[in-house]
Amino acid sequence: VLKMRWLHISDIHYNPKDAGVNTKKLIKRLPEYLAEQKIEVDHVFVTGDFRHAGRQFDKDNKAVADDAAALIRELSAVVGVTATANIHIVPGNHDITRYKESKDIRRLKEIRKRYDAHDGSFTDDSQEFLLNRFEFFGCVHAALYGSDETAWKSELMLAQNYRIFDEFNLLYLNTALFC
Repeated sequence: VLKMRWLHISDIHYNPKDAGVNTKKLIKRLPEYLAEQKIEVDHVFVTGDFRHAGRQFDKDNKAVADDAAALIRELSAVVGVTATANIHIVPGNHDITRYKESKDIRRLKEIRKRYDAHDGSFTDDSQEFLLNRFEFFGCVHAALYGSDETAWKSELMLAQNYRIFDEFNLLYLNTALFC
C-alpha cells in the first residue's frame, strides 16, 4: 500500500506592494508554523494564483515570480521537499494575462467556440495565442525549476500533461485555460 504525504498550497496571490497585514503575517508565519508542527511530506502541490491579477501589468512581474518561487521553495524545504521534481505547479486564473483589447477578447471567444473537448486539440496559431497568455506562469516555472521562461510550454502542455512515477501517476490540468 502506497502511503504518500503531501502538502497542497493554493492562492498565494503574492503581492509585495499591496499585500494586507494578514497576508504579510501568513507569508511570514506559515514556514514557522510548518516547522513547529514538524510536518514532513513527500510532495508539494501548488495549484495556481501565484500573483494577484490586479498587478498583472506591473513592470516587476519577473521579481514577483522570483519571490513567489522562493516562497514555494522555502515552504517545500521546511516540510522536507528539496527536490524540485517533487514540487508540482499548475497555473491559476490570476497567473494569466487578462486581455483588455476587444480584438483579443474576440479571438479568445472564437477559439473557445471552435474548441472540441472530445478532440482536445487546438490549431497551432490558437495554441500559441493561448500559451502567450501564461507568460507570468512561465516566469514562476523558470524561477522554480531553473529553466528558461518558455521551457514550460513543452513540459506543461496547454490543457493537460501527466507524469508517471514509480508508485503513482499525476495528471496536471490547466483549468485557467479559458479564463
